[in-house]
Amino acid sequence: MRRHRRSPIRSTARITPSRRARSSPTRRACRAPLRSRPGAGPAPPRSMKPEMGRCTRSNRPLPASPSRSAANRAEPNLSSGHGFFTPPAILRCKPLAASLVSGETAELLARAADGARMPITADIPAAEVAIVEMTNAFRRKHELAAVRPNAQLEAAARAYARVLAAGTDLSHTLEESTPATRAQKAGYAYCQIAENLAMASYSGRFTPSDYANRAMRGWEHSPTHRRVLMLPHLTDIGVAVLRASPDDQRYIAVQLFGRPRTARYEFKVRNTGRKTVAYEFAGKRYDLEREQYMTHKVCLPGSIDVITGRARKATARYEARDGQVYSLEAGPEGVTVDVAPDPRHTTEVAAPN
Repeated sequence: MRRHRRSPIRSTARITPSRRARSSPTRRACRAPLRSRPGAGPAPPRSMKPEMGRCTRSNRPLPASPSRSAANRAEPNLSSGHGFFTPPAILRCKPLAASLVSGETAELLARAADGARMPITADIPAAEVAIVEMTNAFRRKHELAAVRPNAQLEAAARAYARVLAAGTDLSHTLEESTPATRAQKAGYAYCQIAENLAMASYSGRFTPSDYANRAMRGWEHSPTHRRVLMLPHLTDIGVAVLRASPDDQRYIAVQLFGRPRTARYEFKVRNTGRKTVAYEFAGKRYDLEREQYMTHKVCLPGSIDVITGRARKATARYEARDGQVYSLEAGPEGVTVDVAPDPRHTTEVAAPN
Protein backbone atom coordinates (compact mmCIF):
# COMPACT_ATOMS: atom_id res chain seq x y z
CA MET A 1 0.00 0.00 0.00
CA ARG A 2 1.32 3.42 -0.94
CA ARG A 3 2.48 5.55 1.98
CA HIS A 4 2.17 9.33 2.12
CA ARG A 5 4.58 11.69 3.80
CA ARG A 6 4.19 15.35 4.57
CA SER A 7 6.31 17.57 2.38
CA PRO A 8 7.75 20.85 3.71
CA ILE A 9 6.11 24.15 2.78
CA ARG A 10 7.65 25.50 -0.41
CA SER A 11 7.52 29.11 -1.52
CA THR A 12 7.22 29.90 -5.19
CA ALA A 13 6.56 33.04 -7.18
CA ARG A 14 4.69 31.18 -9.88
CA ILE A 15 0.93 30.91 -9.53
CA THR A 16 -0.22 27.36 -10.03
CA PRO A 17 -3.50 25.63 -9.19
CA SER A 18 -3.43 23.19 -6.32
CA ARG A 19 -3.94 19.47 -6.71
CA ARG A 20 -7.50 19.86 -5.42
CA ALA A 21 -8.19 22.39 -8.18
CA ARG A 22 -7.14 19.82 -10.80
CA SER A 23 -8.96 16.85 -9.33
CA SER A 24 -12.42 15.77 -10.37
CA PRO A 25 -15.26 16.33 -7.88
CA THR A 26 -16.92 13.11 -9.04
CA ARG A 27 -17.94 10.89 -6.14
CA ARG A 28 -15.40 8.12 -5.56
CA ALA A 29 -14.87 5.43 -2.98
CA CYS A 30 -12.23 6.20 -0.38
CA ARG A 31 -9.19 4.04 0.00
CA ALA A 32 -8.46 2.23 3.24
CA PRO A 33 -6.68 4.26 5.92
CA LEU A 34 -2.91 4.22 5.93
CA ARG A 35 -1.26 2.56 8.89
CA SER A 36 1.42 4.43 10.79
CA ARG A 37 4.74 2.86 11.60
CA PRO A 38 5.42 2.52 15.35
CA GLY A 39 6.70 5.82 16.65
CA ALA A 40 6.11 7.57 13.33
CA GLY A 41 3.33 9.84 14.62
CA PRO A 42 -0.23 10.17 13.34
CA ALA A 43 -1.10 8.94 9.90
CA PRO A 44 -1.63 11.60 7.20
CA PRO A 45 -5.21 12.41 6.15
CA ARG A 46 -6.92 9.90 3.88
CA SER A 47 -6.47 10.80 0.25
CA MET A 48 -7.06 9.41 -3.21
CA LYS A 49 -4.63 9.05 -6.07
CA PRO A 50 -3.73 12.33 -7.77
CA GLU A 51 -6.20 11.75 -10.59
CA MET A 52 -9.07 10.96 -8.22
CA GLY A 53 -11.11 13.21 -5.89
CA ARG A 54 -10.24 13.33 -2.19
CA CYS A 55 -12.90 11.87 0.10
CA THR A 56 -13.90 12.40 3.69
CA ARG A 57 -14.43 9.57 6.14
CA SER A 58 -18.08 9.48 5.15
CA ASN A 59 -17.05 8.76 1.53
CA ARG A 60 -18.34 12.14 0.39
CA PRO A 61 -16.15 14.24 -1.88
CA LEU A 62 -14.82 17.56 -0.67
CA PRO A 63 -16.62 20.73 -1.80
CA ALA A 64 -15.73 21.77 -5.30
CA SER A 65 -12.46 23.70 -5.50
CA PRO A 66 -12.09 27.00 -7.35
CA SER A 67 -11.61 26.74 -11.09
CA ARG A 68 -8.17 26.94 -12.67
CA SER A 69 -8.76 30.56 -13.65
CA ALA A 70 -9.84 31.43 -10.11
CA ALA A 71 -6.74 29.76 -8.69
CA ASN A 72 -4.53 31.67 -11.09
CA ARG A 73 -6.22 34.94 -10.13
CA ALA A 74 -5.69 34.19 -6.45
CA GLU A 75 -2.38 33.60 -4.74
CA PRO A 76 0.99 31.87 -5.17
CA ASN A 77 0.72 28.23 -4.11
CA LEU A 78 2.70 27.89 -0.88
CA SER A 79 1.34 24.45 -0.10
CA SER A 80 2.53 21.65 2.11
CA GLY A 81 1.28 18.09 1.93
CA HIS A 82 -1.99 19.24 3.49
CA GLY A 83 -2.45 22.26 1.25
CA PHE A 84 -1.66 25.54 2.99
CA PHE A 85 -2.43 28.55 0.83
CA THR A 86 -1.30 32.02 1.85
CA PRO A 87 -2.32 35.04 -0.26
CA PRO A 88 -0.28 38.21 -0.66
CA ALA A 89 -0.51 40.43 2.39
CA ILE A 90 -2.09 43.86 2.38
CA LEU A 91 -0.48 46.81 4.13
CA ARG A 92 -2.12 50.19 4.48
CA CYS A 93 -0.66 53.23 6.22
CA LYS A 94 -2.57 56.38 7.10
CA PRO A 95 0.12 59.06 7.62
CA LEU A 96 -2.34 61.86 8.56
CA ALA A 97 -5.17 61.17 9.67
CA ALA A 98 -4.68 44.13 25.33
CA SER A 99 -3.86 41.60 27.62
CA LEU A 100 -1.05 39.04 28.32
CA VAL A 101 -1.40 35.25 28.19
CA SER A 102 -3.38 33.95 31.14
CA GLY A 103 -2.71 30.83 33.16
CA GLU A 104 -5.68 29.12 31.49
CA THR A 105 -4.19 29.83 28.08
CA ALA A 106 -0.81 28.49 29.15
CA GLU A 107 -2.51 25.30 30.33
CA LEU A 108 -4.16 24.86 26.93
CA LEU A 109 -0.83 25.27 25.16
CA ALA A 110 0.91 22.87 27.52
CA ARG A 111 -1.80 20.27 26.90
CA ALA A 112 -1.33 20.71 23.17
CA ALA A 113 2.44 20.30 23.52
CA ASP A 114 1.90 16.96 25.22
CA GLY A 115 0.46 15.68 21.94
CA ALA A 116 -3.19 15.48 22.98
CA ARG A 117 -5.31 15.46 19.83
CA MET A 118 -8.77 16.78 20.61
CA PRO A 119 -11.73 17.87 18.50
CA ILE A 120 -10.95 21.07 16.62
CA THR A 121 -13.76 23.01 18.28
CA ALA A 122 -11.99 22.63 21.62
CA ASP A 123 -8.57 23.49 20.15
CA ILE A 124 -9.41 26.70 18.30
CA PRO A 125 -8.85 29.15 21.22
CA ALA A 126 -5.47 27.57 21.97
CA ALA A 127 -4.52 27.66 18.28
CA GLU A 128 -5.26 31.39 18.18
CA VAL A 129 -3.14 32.03 21.26
CA ALA A 130 -0.35 29.87 19.84
CA ILE A 131 -0.26 32.02 16.69
CA VAL A 132 0.05 35.18 18.82
CA GLU A 133 2.82 33.65 20.92
CA MET A 134 4.74 32.41 17.87
CA THR A 135 4.33 35.79 16.19
CA ASN A 136 5.89 37.53 19.18
CA ALA A 137 8.68 34.94 19.36
CA PHE A 138 9.45 35.65 15.70
CA ARG A 139 9.46 39.42 16.30
CA ARG A 140 11.69 39.15 19.37
CA LYS A 141 14.10 36.99 17.38
CA HIS A 142 14.45 39.89 14.94
CA GLU A 143 14.72 42.50 17.74
CA LEU A 144 11.23 43.90 17.19
CA ALA A 145 8.71 44.86 19.86
CA ALA A 146 6.03 42.32 20.74
CA VAL A 147 2.39 42.97 19.82
CA ARG A 148 -0.45 42.71 22.33
CA PRO A 149 -3.89 41.14 21.74
CA ASN A 150 -6.61 43.67 20.94
CA ALA A 151 -10.31 42.85 21.31
CA GLN A 152 -11.42 45.08 18.43
CA LEU A 153 -8.92 43.62 15.98
CA GLU A 154 -9.89 40.11 17.11
CA ALA A 155 -13.56 40.88 16.45
CA ALA A 156 -12.71 42.19 12.97
CA ALA A 157 -10.59 39.11 12.23
CA ARG A 158 -13.33 36.72 13.41
CA ALA A 159 -16.01 38.46 11.35
CA TYR A 160 -13.88 38.22 8.22
CA ALA A 161 -13.01 34.58 8.90
CA ARG A 162 -16.76 33.84 8.68
CA VAL A 163 -16.90 35.61 5.32
CA LEU A 164 -13.96 33.56 4.02
CA ALA A 165 -15.47 30.33 5.33
CA ALA A 166 -18.69 30.97 3.42
CA GLY A 167 -16.91 30.91 0.05
CA THR A 168 -13.92 29.38 -1.68
CA ASP A 169 -11.77 32.46 -2.35
CA LEU A 170 -8.97 33.44 0.01
CA SER A 171 -8.84 37.18 -0.62
CA HIS A 172 -8.29 40.34 1.43
CA THR A 173 -11.08 42.26 -0.33
CA LEU A 174 -14.22 40.11 -0.27
CA GLU A 175 -17.56 41.95 -0.01
CA GLU A 176 -15.80 45.13 -1.17
CA SER A 177 -14.03 45.49 2.18
CA THR A 178 -10.39 45.96 3.14
CA PRO A 179 -8.46 45.24 6.35
CA ALA A 180 -8.65 48.96 7.16
CA THR A 181 -12.42 49.27 6.69
CA ARG A 182 -13.03 46.09 8.69
CA ALA A 183 -10.90 47.39 11.56
CA GLN A 184 -12.76 50.70 11.52
CA LYS A 185 -16.11 48.91 11.53
CA ALA A 186 -15.02 47.02 14.65
CA GLY A 187 -14.21 50.33 16.36
CA TYR A 188 -10.43 50.36 15.89
CA ALA A 189 -9.19 53.84 14.87
CA TYR A 190 -5.91 53.12 13.14
CA CYS A 191 -2.68 54.66 11.98
CA GLN A 192 -1.46 51.46 10.35
CA ILE A 193 -3.18 48.19 9.42
CA ALA A 194 -1.75 44.96 8.00
CA GLU A 195 -3.21 41.48 7.48
CA ASN A 196 -2.13 37.89 6.79
CA LEU A 197 -4.45 35.02 5.82
CA ALA A 198 -3.98 31.25 5.71
CA MET A 199 -6.01 28.11 4.99
CA ALA A 200 -5.34 24.46 5.81
CA SER A 201 -7.28 21.27 5.16
CA TYR A 202 -7.39 18.54 7.81
CA SER A 203 -9.38 15.32 7.69
CA GLY A 204 -8.90 14.48 11.36
CA ARG A 205 -7.76 15.96 14.65
CA PHE A 206 -4.68 18.08 15.22
CA THR A 207 -3.01 20.07 17.96
CA PRO A 208 -3.07 23.86 18.26
CA SER A 209 0.72 23.97 17.96
CA ASP A 210 0.55 21.93 14.73
CA TYR A 211 -1.80 24.42 13.08
CA ALA A 212 0.06 27.49 14.40
CA ASN A 213 3.45 26.12 13.35
CA ARG A 214 2.31 25.43 9.81
CA ALA A 215 0.64 28.83 9.47
CA MET A 216 3.73 30.64 10.74
CA ARG A 217 6.06 28.65 8.47
CA GLY A 218 3.93 29.61 5.48
CA TRP A 219 3.97 33.30 6.43
CA GLU A 220 7.68 33.37 7.28
CA HIS A 221 8.67 31.85 3.93
CA SER A 222 6.54 34.23 1.86
CA PRO A 223 8.25 37.62 1.28
CA THR A 224 5.02 39.65 1.45
CA HIS A 225 3.78 37.94 4.61
CA ARG A 226 7.22 38.10 6.23
CA ARG A 227 7.27 41.85 5.59
CA VAL A 228 4.01 42.18 7.53
CA LEU A 229 5.37 40.09 10.42
CA MET A 230 8.42 42.39 10.59
CA LEU A 231 6.73 45.80 10.41
CA PRO A 232 8.61 47.61 13.19
CA HIS A 233 5.93 49.91 14.60
CA LEU A 234 2.97 47.55 15.02
CA THR A 235 1.55 47.39 18.54
CA ASP A 236 -1.69 45.34 18.40
CA ILE A 237 -2.86 42.02 16.97
CA GLY A 238 -6.11 40.09 16.55
CA VAL A 239 -6.18 36.44 15.46
CA ALA A 240 -9.15 34.27 14.49
CA VAL A 241 -9.17 30.59 13.48
CA LEU A 242 -12.39 29.11 12.13
CA ARG A 243 -13.53 25.85 10.60
CA ALA A 244 -15.48 26.49 7.39
CA SER A 245 -18.33 24.13 8.34
CA PRO A 246 -18.86 20.73 10.03
CA ASP A 247 -18.73 19.06 6.60
CA ASP A 248 -15.78 21.11 5.32
CA GLN A 249 -12.17 20.24 6.14
CA ARG A 250 -10.89 23.80 5.61
CA TYR A 251 -9.66 25.85 8.57
CA ILE A 252 -9.23 29.58 8.03
CA ALA A 253 -6.77 31.81 9.92
CA VAL A 254 -6.90 35.63 9.92
CA GLN A 255 -4.00 37.54 11.46
CA LEU A 256 -4.78 41.28 11.73
CA PHE A 257 -2.19 43.80 12.94
CA GLY A 258 -2.61 47.45 13.87
CA ARG A 259 -1.14 50.60 15.29
CA PRO A 260 -3.80 52.82 16.90
CA ARG A 261 -4.56 56.39 15.92
CA THR A 262 -3.74 57.47 19.46
CA ALA A 263 -0.09 56.77 18.59
CA ARG A 264 -0.17 59.71 16.15
CA TYR A 265 2.02 62.66 17.11
CA GLU A 266 2.51 66.23 15.93
CA PHE A 267 5.54 68.50 15.63
CA LYS A 268 6.56 71.68 13.80
CA VAL A 269 9.62 72.79 11.86
CA ARG A 270 10.03 76.52 11.25
CA ASN A 271 12.54 78.89 9.68
CA THR A 272 13.47 81.71 12.05
CA GLY A 273 16.17 83.21 9.80
CA ARG A 274 16.27 85.18 6.57
CA LYS A 275 17.70 82.49 4.30
CA THR A 276 15.99 79.38 2.99
CA VAL A 277 16.59 76.23 5.02
CA ALA A 278 15.96 72.60 4.10
CA TYR A 279 15.36 69.35 5.93
CA GLU A 280 14.19 65.81 5.20
CA PHE A 281 11.59 63.71 6.98
CA ALA A 282 10.23 60.27 6.03
CA GLY A 283 12.19 60.31 2.78
CA LYS A 284 10.86 63.69 1.59
CA ARG A 285 12.68 67.02 1.35
CA TYR A 286 11.13 70.26 2.60
CA ASP A 287 12.38 73.79 1.82
CA LEU A 288 11.25 76.61 4.10
CA GLU A 289 11.47 80.23 3.08
CA ARG A 290 11.85 83.06 5.56
CA GLU A 291 9.38 82.84 8.48
CA GLN A 292 7.66 79.76 7.03
CA TYR A 293 6.84 76.70 9.12
CA MET A 294 5.56 73.17 8.51
CA THR A 295 3.31 71.15 10.82
CA HIS A 296 3.66 67.36 10.63
CA LYS A 297 0.98 64.96 11.88
CA VAL A 298 2.30 61.43 11.55
CA CYS A 299 1.78 57.94 12.90
CA LEU A 300 5.19 56.34 12.57
CA PRO A 301 8.34 57.39 14.44
CA GLY A 302 10.97 59.14 12.34
CA SER A 303 13.99 61.42 12.27
CA ILE A 304 14.44 64.97 11.00
CA ASP A 305 17.58 65.38 8.90
CA VAL A 306 18.51 69.07 8.80
CA ILE A 307 20.74 70.06 5.88
CA THR A 308 23.33 72.19 7.65
CA GLY A 309 25.61 73.15 4.72
CA ARG A 310 26.07 73.11 0.96
CA ALA A 311 27.53 69.63 0.96
CA ARG A 312 24.84 67.01 0.37
CA LYS A 313 25.95 64.90 3.33
CA ALA A 314 26.23 67.82 5.75
CA THR A 315 23.22 67.00 7.91
CA ALA A 316 22.25 66.90 11.56
CA ARG A 317 19.69 64.33 12.74
CA TYR A 318 17.02 64.94 15.38
CA GLU A 319 14.43 62.47 16.61
CA ALA A 320 10.93 63.75 15.88
CA ARG A 321 8.92 64.00 19.10
CA ASP A 322 5.36 64.92 19.92
CA GLY A 323 4.70 68.56 20.81
CA GLN A 324 8.14 69.88 19.82
CA VAL A 325 9.09 72.87 17.64
CA TYR A 326 12.35 72.61 15.67
CA SER A 327 13.55 76.14 14.82
CA LEU A 328 16.08 76.35 11.98
CA GLU A 329 18.23 79.40 11.22
CA ALA A 330 20.88 79.67 8.50
CA GLY A 331 24.02 81.62 9.45
CA PRO A 332 27.59 82.10 8.27
CA GLU A 333 28.70 78.79 9.77
CA GLY A 334 25.70 76.77 8.65
CA VAL A 335 22.26 76.00 10.02
CA THR A 336 21.62 76.00 13.75
CA VAL A 337 18.72 74.10 15.32
CA ASP A 338 16.83 74.97 18.48
CA VAL A 339 14.35 72.46 19.96
CA ALA A 340 11.65 73.60 22.39
CA PRO A 341 8.12 72.54 23.42
CA ASP A 342 5.21 74.06 21.52
CA PRO A 343 3.24 76.14 24.09
CA ARG A 344 0.03 75.72 22.07
CA HIS A 345 0.31 71.96 21.72
CA THR A 346 -2.25 69.70 23.44
CA THR A 347 -1.56 66.02 23.95
CA GLU A 348 -4.18 63.52 22.81
CA VAL A 349 -4.89 61.06 25.61
CA ALA A 350 -5.57 57.45 24.61
CA ALA A 351 -8.82 55.96 25.84
CA PRO A 352 -8.44 52.72 27.85
CA ASN A 353 -8.80 49.63 25.66
